[in-house]
Amino acid sequence: MFSTSKKNVYQDDANTIIGESTTIEGNIASDESIRVDGDLTGNIDCKSDVTIGELGHVTGNINGSNVIVSGKVEGNIESSALTKVTETGKVLGDIETINLVVEDGGIVNGNCAMKVNDVKRIIGPIEE
Repeated sequence: MFSTSKKNVYQDDANTIIGESTTIEGNIASDESIRVDGDLTGNIDCKSDVTIGELGHVTGNINGSNVIVSGKVEGNIESSALTKVTETGKVLGDIETINLVVEDGGIVNGNCAMKVNDVKRIIGPIEE
């Protein structure tokens, strides 16, 4: 009945997917990865990866490990690893992250702060 040979249409293996034609109002908390391809009005608090697809639109704050934005986020982003804004991504809010990538064409309209969890990243290698 169901074919297991079909490739997943999403590039990531998100545990929770909010589809294109879905609109959600409310906060989401999860230990596992989330992908938003629809509209979400509310905050995302995720201990894993958060992906906002090209058609995804989030009005609220996002907290996650790796946060990839290909759609639109109107709110602040805090990530414990990487924040990536792709060429189609738009972030209208502040970003706090350890690593930040903004591809050519990506838009960030807000403040960016780099978290530093390693002294060597601040002062460089210590000479002996």
